[in-house]
Amino acid sequence: MSAVQRAKGIRGENEARKLLWEQLGDIVQPRDLSQTRDGGGDLRIPEARVLVEVKRCERRSVPAWLRQAAESAQTQGDGWVGVVMWRRNMNPWSVYRPLPPRELAHGQSSYGYQYLDVPEFCDWVRGRL
Repeated sequence: MSAVQRAKGIRGENEARKLLWEQLGDIVQPRDLSQTRDGGGDLRIPEARVLVEVKRCERRSVPAWLRQAAESAQTQGDGWVGVVMWRRNMNPWSVYRPLPPRELAHGQSSYGYQYLDVPEFCDWVRGRL
């Protein structure tokens, strides 16, 4: 990964954190050094057991990102959910959360997900508190 890509990723994380902080307050925590070493997501919302992977890129790859988010969430313990917050240039942020098995359509793959805008995501988080 180039220095330009890393800088864009850091700007994306900061932008996403600020956006969530404005709606959810200080329950949103940035990544820390131990999380980086342990593979634990970009943003954490411990009270709701939500781990957020932030993606700031042009190409969307939701199933792969959700797998990454799920693996990161597993490192946090039982009950944690990994979600993906994504934005492409000149577009608003969106959030993808995996659907639990009971919400998947009959025969649907395990990579079913729900698209949420940021206010809908924040409402979903509040429902987990």
